[in-house]
Amino acid sequence: MKPENVVAAVIKKDNSYLIAQRNRNKYMGLKWEFPGGQVEPNETFHEALSREIQEELNININVHEKIAEEKYKDDAIDIILHYFLCTKKSGTTRLNEHENIAWIEKKDFNQYDLIQSLITKTKGWNVRAGFKTSANQWFQLGLALSLPYKLNVKENHGTSEVLLFDNGDSSDATEFGRYDYQVIMPTILDLGIAVTVDNLAISTSLRYKDWGSTKFNLENIENGSEEYLLFEQENKNLKYSYRQVVQFRGGAEYLWEFSDTFGMTFRAGGGLLPSPEGNSKADQSFLSLGLGIPIPQSMMLDMAYIIKNYEKKSSDSFTPSGTLEKVSTGRLLLNISYLF
Repeated sequence: MKPENVVAAVIKKDNSYLIAQRNRNKYMGLKWEFPGGQVEPNETFHEALSREIQEELNININVHEKIAEEKYKDDAIDIILHYFLCTKKSGTTRLNEHENIAWIEKKDFNQYDLIQSLITKTKGWNVRAGFKTSANQWFQLGLALSLPYKLNVKENHGTSEVLLFDNGDSSDATEFGRYDYQVIMPTILDLGIAVTVDNLAISTSLRYKDWGSTKFNLENIENGSEEYLLFEQENKNLKYSYRQVVQFRGGAEYLWEFSDTFGMTFRAGGGLLPSPEGNSKADQSFLSLGLGIPIPQSMMLDMAYIIKNYEKKSSDSFTPSGTLEKVSTGRLLLNISYLF
């Protein structure tokens, strides 16, 4: 299939250049780019670029010389990008498609997330065995073990950049590549206990996982090669940076019977999910409350509210050293089921 031609406007004003943030609901949403679009049949590159900028930003531009060209291909698109140096001619900027725009100097380009691609495909299988036993009518115990397994990973990546200089010179670089490797995933041990007394049911579960034992498989890599030494160092980093964790989840359910044919179910639950990173404060905790109400004609209405708390560290151009955020989210879930 022939690649499609796409034009992009490198709009210059004094020593700054305009970049636009893609719509969050589109392909590569929230990435930054030079605005532009596809070239329609029987349309010149200059005509297409003028039309696209008018449609997207509500301004008219002067299209000058072509400064770069690059090919870009992944599983979703196959295009040839043509970059043109432009200047604004008239109009007031209005965002018809993008989330935001910014005027930045060349030294600031590394602060913006320009378009890149990374497509990862994974494949693997593992062995999991377990058993469940009931000591009596009210007590149940379950245990499951997942053995380590090899995960095959295939990555296709693409990066590109266009450099513009004050004297009008430009340079562009495009790189595409592929990595194939194996990751050995760690052992997982699950333990579950459930107790039922009359209309009350209580359950809890523990999951043990040693994230520090995750490692790249070096069996098929030549010992002493550059690739071998690279993955060997990554394995040391994984062992140092990650830790053993035990996840806890628990819950209770009580059936309140108003009559022989009608009752409501009350539920509560919670959990603690430690972060696999050894020096991280990103442990997550959650609490849930739920209610089940029977509806006539074999229907059931279930409601639940879930509160989740965690911390995360983020950084941007304003806080390059990073800032610790405390995040709390709430979700309300509604479900209607029908019993045939």
